[in-house]
Amino acid sequence: MVAAIASLRLTQKAKNELIQVEDIDDNPMEKELMTKCSEFPNPDLLIRTSGEQRISNFFLWQSAYTELYFPNVLWPDFGELSISRHRLGISRGIDDWVAEFKVMMSHK
Repeated sequence: MVAAIASLRLTQKAKNELIQVEDIDDNPMEKELMTKCSEFPNPDLLIRTSGEQRISNFFLWQSAYTELYFPNVLWPDFGELSISRHRLGISRGIDDWVAEFKVMMSHK
């Protein structure tokens, strides 16, 4: 939905001749997304707890190159141990993931 709203905004700007259709590419699209103000606009890792393997239209544009992790654990029980179990196969160190997770959790 977020990407759809961004594309509608760009379409309206082109219709009103505020931008040229030829100028629409990844850059203006990313600037129109609602997540443009986020500290983490393009996540490296998207965690969907409960084991459900779907992202439900969440961050579709931003998650194009995101690693998806679907642990079979409910959110209240999710923590550093759950991330540690996932560390095999990821290119970044587990300490980086844990540090980033702690930063995201501290913004709640």
